[in-house]
Amino acid sequence: MQLLDSVGLYGDRFAFDSTHLPCSQTDPDGVWMWESASEEWVYGYGLLVAVDCASDLPAGAVVVQRKQHPETATLECFERLVENTDVTMVLGDSAFDTLEFHDRCVDRQILPVCTYNPRNTADPLDIVFRIEDITEESGVQLDRGKLQDAFDGRIAVERFFSTSKEDDRRLAFRVQGRQRVETHVGLVLIDRLLTALANRLDDPTANLRKAKPW
Repeated sequence: MQLLDSVGLYGDRFAFDSTHLPCSQTDPDGVWMWESASEEWVYGYGLLVAVDCASDLPAGAVVVQRKQHPETATLECFERLVENTDVTMVLGDSAFDTLEFHDRCVDRQILPVCTYNPRNTADPLDIVFRIEDITEESGVQLDRGKLQDAFDGRIAVERFFSTSKEDDRRLAFRVQGRQRVETHVGLVLIDRLLTALANRLDDPTANLRKAKPW
């Protein structure tokens, strides 16, 4: 990751999101999960990734038992991201609206732009992003319009999933068992990064969103 960062493959804004990875029902490590987009139950794994907003390249990933990942998986993915990359901002939907995740970001002087989740509270806050409340406590008021503009960069992770799952079908697999699934996913992500590196070395102006080396 340090090499990729040093040759300019990454920017400094990253989007977090998760998706499901369907697998055979004979896989003992898979679980049933509800897919709200297609309104159906899917058997398989969850995949949590952090994707660079400038290039759509993955910079951190964790395979989880469910698409609705536990906070520990978010923190693990975050630590993998910041270990070898320079990060100034992270983006996420309301699934990432947790105080521990925000505290971890703020402690590292990283701006978390995640949509607020009222969680059925009787008195919801008048905010769109959790960070608004955190900074207000310190007497700092952020520009909500600029936060929204930044949040729109989250489309990068959606493009990444679309390319990997729908166009290339690289995240489709026949292996079984969590360890083998993790290996498969890891190889897919490495291949994506090597393709981007090859394209950049061949042409310094190459579009890093190209998923193929031609």
